[in-house]
Amino acid sequence: MKIKNIAIAFGVGLAGGYVLQKALQKSTLSPEQVMQLVKKTAKKALDIDGAWIYLSPENYQQNGLTYKVYKGGLTAKNNENLEHYDFIADASTGTILDLKAQ
Repeated sequence: MKIKNIAIAFGVGLAGGYVLQKALQKSTLSPEQVMQLVKKTAKKALDIDGAWIYLSPENYQQNGLTYKVYKGGLTAKNNENLEHYDFIADASTGTILDLKAQ
């Protein structure tokens, strides 16, 4: 009887770990979702003409904290001139962590 209980507990633990792993993996937004959020935020200050984003998230450190981020760029019109901006956005929330004019 004890072996049966141990086997059941092991199976439940294994299934729970699998479900938890899948839930944690889904906490990263897709690059398309992040791009939409970045453009929505940037449109408040910039006249966006074009945008791009790397499809693979990467680790980024800022102020002693490590984030999973997407990097990309925006092109914006400024008095009929085009300006390029590079951005770094949090992969979990889409929040812009850094935006620099080039």
